[in-house]
Amino acid sequence: MGAMQQGGGSHGRWPGGASSSSEIFRRTGTVRAVRVCEPRSWTTESGSTLTVSAGGWWVTGPDGTGRGVDAAEFPKLYERHRADPQGMYRRRGTVRAVQVSEPGTIATLEGPADYRAGDWIVTNDGRNYWPVPDATFRASYEREPSGPDG
Repeated sequence: MGAMQQGGGSHGRWPGGASSSSEIFRRTGTVRAVRVCEPRSWTTESGSTLTVSAGGWWVTGPDGTGRGVDAAEFPKLYERHRADPQGMYRRRGTVRAVQVSEPGTIATLEGPADYRAGDWIVTNDGRNYWPVPDATFRASYEREPSGPDG
């Protein structure tokens, strides 16, 4: 894998050979989420071992895969689902994302995460970045219309 990259912002240098121009996507779908009382680690699809700190959240997607989310970031990314107050959350908000053409590693809040060519690097605020495999990205994000005609 390439050298570790910091995120680049919507007009900065994005990692992985991606162009500096990001697009806006809406987060879609629901997840189950619970608070973790002690640090919890998991291995990503690309083989990175990441760890969420105690007090963070363990999020399980519809496909059954789980991942940690930093406690401070969770309310920016999820809202309680009214139909099921027992741990179901709706993915909320928009993000900026670019698809990378080269493999590499990016610093995330949960540790260094490897990504593969074709994966997406996503940010919700220009400081918090995370890689998403292409198939997961396509199932979980919808491109926002770019103008009055979409």
